[in-house]
Amino acid sequence: MPALAIATGNAGEFTLQQLACTLAVLAAFGALVHGVAWCLLRRYGATRVAIVASAVVAWLCCSTLLTDHLGSIRPIVGSIVLGVAVVAACYRVLRHGADHEALARATGIFALAFVALGALRVASAALRVDRLYATSATVRDLTADLPAPRRSSRPDVYLIILDNLANARIQREVYGRSNRAFEDSLAALGFAIPAETRSNYAWTPLSVASLLNLGEIRGLEADLGPASHGFTVPYRLVQRNRAARWLHKAGYTVYLQPSIVFPGTLQLETPHVSYGPGGWRRFVEVYARNMLLRISLRQTLPIRFLERTQIVPPISRPRLDALLTVGDVAAAPGPKFVLAHSLLSHEPFVFSATCVPRSDGIEPGSDDRQAYVAAVSCTEKLVLAAVRRILRNSAQPPVIILQADHGPASLHPPVVGRAAEEITPEQARERMGAFGAYLFPGVPHEDIPATLTPVNVLRFVFSRYLGAPLAPLPDSSFYSSGERPNHFVNVTPFVAVPREAPLEVPLGAYTALR
Repeated sequence: MPALAIATGNAGEFTLQQLACTLAVLAAFGALVHGVAWCLLRRYGATRVAIVASAVVAWLCCSTLLTDHLGSIRPIVGSIVLGVAVVAACYRVLRHGADHEALARATGIFALAFVALGALRVASAALRVDRLYATSATVRDLTADLPAPRRSSRPDVYLIILDNLANARIQREVYGRSNRAFEDSLAALGFAIPAETRSNYAWTPLSVASLLNLGEIRGLEADLGPASHGFTVPYRLVQRNRAARWLHKAGYTVYLQPSIVFPGTLQLETPHVSYGPGGWRRFVEVYARNMLLRISLRQTLPIRFLERTQIVPPISRPRLDALLTVGDVAAAPGPKFVLAHSLLSHEPFVFSATCVPRSDGIEPGSDDRQAYVAAVSCTEKLVLAAVRRILRNSAQPPVIILQADHGPASLHPPVVGRAAEEITPEQARERMGAFGAYLFPGVPHEDIPATLTPVNVLRFVFSRYLGAPLAPLPDSSFYSSGERPNHFVNVTPFVAVPREAPLEVPLGAYTALR
């Protein structure tokens, strides 16, 4: 029941395999409790054992859901109180000689009804996402086939998404840090870093969907309504993106390492090859990726207890693998399109500057700037190592795109309701200040646009190397709150300025801007 409730509220953020795995794990846990109860209490008969075991399972799996919402009572106290009540009820069931068949049947019917209702809600939520996706004019535009390639040159294309990584300007102005050594090292390898790099959208699902579909997605405001919640349609756009589909038709092999945490790059519907660590680490990766399973298990008392005692093994290591293993496919025969999504510089910041796991992982929403700077330093080290490995093992010069989806949010831009209009220029510059660096072999640096945003990156690559007639789109930037992600506010005048120039824009200008 808790797993289905979580799945209903997060439609589109998990696969059917993940849901099946989660339900199987929880069912096995319930079966284990029933087995232990039978071994200890079988002299009382199957009916009473079933009632007792069910009560214990309900307490272990559901009590935290209740106590977490009781603000006046500590969760541990609430769980103990509920535990005492469960023990008293079980004692009464075992010690009294009344017939408990009716109670067992009622409990079973009640549980099955709730599970069936949960399954119907999950199915209904999935159908709603399908309907929104199918009826959106913006989706139809973004999923339309691109023109066939006109050139035979097909270099390997590596797209490495560096989530939440700020550009040089933001690192300097907001965090007092210089990334000059990192940029100089990339330049020595042939990378171009445009004078202005920024994002088109403020949230990963929106930015990555725009990047991989080579188009604007702000039409979702008209299709879904400005008050719409959630990122289910952008997630689907990422999973069915036309960049991978077009490259596959052009003879490319598509490689993906399923990302940690972000549902969009967890899977692709285009035929692809999954890569990543092998051996026992693959099982850790599977667990780390299955957020539905992790969240469901965290609702159980045993996992809560193990987390408090720090017995649960850390799963921070998989966050490194997107950069550690992206070079694994460099020696594979081409042409290939390799997609890697690194969340090292995204909260929670769980690594030091030397990529050693922190014991005090910072939770989402924290304003620990030192932790962010440390995570950025770790990211830069692994990016340079990955790029050098790719270049060393590639048979021909590859295209390598290092692209952040958006900048950080230490200045706390508005995230609730329609408060997007209240964003300040400083908040907009930080949030939209995304890093970007590009290795375009054979392309003079002066031919690379001075300003490059995610919406135009693959348009540039496809037109330059494959002859696809794709004109650049405006490098506009739009902010939306996390609660209403499809209510877009044009913040381009706040962010589209030279690095050295001050920016003075009146806060009341939003009606005209939009």
